Formats: sequence, C-alpha cells, structure tokens
Amino acid sequence: MVETNIPEESGITPNTHTPNSESPKDKIIFSISPAALILISIILIGLTSILLGTKPTPKTTPPTNPEIGQEVNPIHKSPAWVLKKTTSNGENIVFSIPDGVDAIASWKNTIYYAKQEYQNNIQILAFELGTDKSSVYYDQKKVGHFSDSGKGRYINDLQVIGDELYFSIGGYMVDGATFYSTLPSGKFVKLMDNTNSRIVFWKNRYWILGGEGDACWGVMNYALFDIDTKKVTPVASSNIGCAEGDEFIDIDTKDRMIMSYHTPGTGDGEEFSNGIYLSVSAIPLASPKEKQTLISEKNMPKAISAVYYLADSNQLLLVGKEKYLYDIKSNKITITQKTPPSETKSDPLAPQNLEEKIKSIKLPAEYKFVKE
Repeated sequence: MVETNIPEESGITPNTHTPNSESPKDKIIFSISPAALILISIILIGLTSILLGTKPTPKTTPPTNPEIGQEVNPIHKSPAWVLKKTTSNGENIVFSIPDGVDAIASWKNTIYYAKQEYQNNIQILAFELGTDKSSVYYDQKKVGHFSDSGKGRYINDLQVIGDELYFSIGGYMVDGATFYSTLPSGKFVKLMDNTNSRIVFWKNRYWILGGEGDACWGVMNYALFDIDTKKVTPVASSNIGCAEGDEFIDIDTKDRMIMSYHTPGTGDGEEFSNGIYLSVSAIPLASPKEKQTLISEKNMPKAISAVYYLADSNQLLLVGKEKYLYDIKSNKITITQKTPPSETKSDPLAPQNLEEKIKSIKLPAEYKFVKE
C-alpha cells in the first residue's frame, strides 16, 4: 500500500477527472483542386513555348535492369550520394544511391540497400564491390511474404550485425514483420510480426520496437531480443494521445518498465494531450508477465497530466494542479516544488543519420562515396 504524506488541505482524492475539451474547427476559405492546378500549369507551359518559339524539354529515361527493376546507372538528383571508382581510365561513377534510400548496410565486399518508399513488391538490392555487379538479394513476392502483396509497404530498417542481415517491413495500417538472414545465404527467417519496427541496442540490451500511429493516437510495442538465440520476448505496449491505456515512462534501477495508465487525450496541446494519469505500474524485464502495482488509482493524486521518471533519485514526478514526488523505494508520495526535467526520456527510435551510415561503410582504396 502506498504511504501518503500530504496535508489534508492539498485535496488529494481518488482520481475521477476526465478531460473534456473541444478542438477548434478549421475554416476552409478557398481551394483549387489538384486537377485544375495541373491543367493551368499545362496551359501556361504551352503558351510560354509558343511565345518563345521553343518546345518543352523531353524527360530522359535511364536504362533499367528488368531483373532488378531499377535503373542500371540511375540519374541522381542533387544532392545525392554516388560511389566513385578510380581506374586506369580515370574516375567513374559506378553506383548511385537512388532517391529516397535511407536503408543501407554493408557486409564484407557487398553493399545492401533498399528504397524507403511505398512499393507493392519490396526488394533489397546487393551491389558487389570489385565486380560492380548488382543483384536482387530479397524479393517479397518471390519468397511469398504477406498475402496482400498489392498493398504498399516499405523497408523500415536495414542493418548488418555480425554476419547477419536484419530488416523490417512496414507501412500504413498494414501487417509488417522483422526478418533476418545469415549472409551470404538468401534464407529469410521471420523474428516477429510487428509493423514499422527497428532493432535497436538501448538500455544495455537489444530490442525490437515498432508500432502504428495517426493523428492524435499512437501505439509503440516493446519486445526484448536475444541476438544470440534469436528469442523475442514481448514486454509491453505503450499508448499515447487519444489511445487510452498504459504509457511507457522509463526503466528504473531494478530493470522494470515503468508504465502509467491514462485516459484518452483530446489530441490538442503539448505532450500529445494524454488525458489524465490514473495509476502507475512496473513490468520486470526478467518476467514481463508479473506486472506490479506501484500507485493504485485510489492512491493516485488528482488530475495528474504528466509523469516523469527522475533517474538520479529513482523517483517519479507527478505533475497536475499540484506537483508530487513518488519515491519508488519507500513507496511514499509527498508534495514538491520540483520542476519537470528539461530533458525527456531518451528516444530509441531517433531518426537515423544517412551520412553517418554512408561514412561507416568500409571501402577498398579505389572507391569513395561523394555527395553531389
């Protein structure tokens, strides 16, 4: 039972408050349809051509490799990364990273990459340094992944760890999964079903994190991943915004995921407006099924709109009309004047830096990546 050390005048009562606010409605003043804009553009281009006595420049289409389904020597748009090779005949471009690529990794003398854009058939391509040959390493349709292959998906994550290639396929409101293969074989093993996932090394362990979101709601699924045994252990799902449920706060000193249950948010305001936090629990990473109650709904202070974990003191800061400290070790709640931390919890899914990934690829002396 939580021991509460708060004066009676503080007004702490069981939390029954539910936010009720209305979002302002936007007014549409004037709009032009996309079709009308295209028609107007065509007319203007035609008139300009007649007045100047010129013809519109035809679009150049580069040659394609039917097997790969992509350009053999893609005409890259600036800025783009190109791989140059120095030979006895000078310096030549042997490989251009197509527009939209952010999924790239390397193993020995091979570069693996995929377009991070929606496609009906996901492919991972392989470019072999030395021979300068391109080939298809993974083809979604050929391996038979996802029965609704007509729906657009994309590669959400692509990386090499040791001698294994890991990649995740996701999309908007579609099934996804995370796979791996032992290089250089083309045998693909599914690790788990989860959309928009990424394998990350975070909090001293490997995770598979992924989820879905739209407008004011979002759900993130957390699963532990043993990279040696390939065992995947789902731990928790975190709900934010107008998705009511437990939200992940942080991991405490006992290796437990701290979760706080909140009501649906309105979708307005800061912090995704998560509504009111009603209780706090902990999920041990060693035994995820043994969920523990830290602060019950009965003992939770009233109208808490934000919960922060303070790693230095192993406490929770509960923010509402008043601010409170919950000490995890002593199980006590006290009123405080402490301000919320300026830095929030670390983001394990922060955007990957393409330039850093490019520069981390080890190349033979005759090759170099250049941004043009």
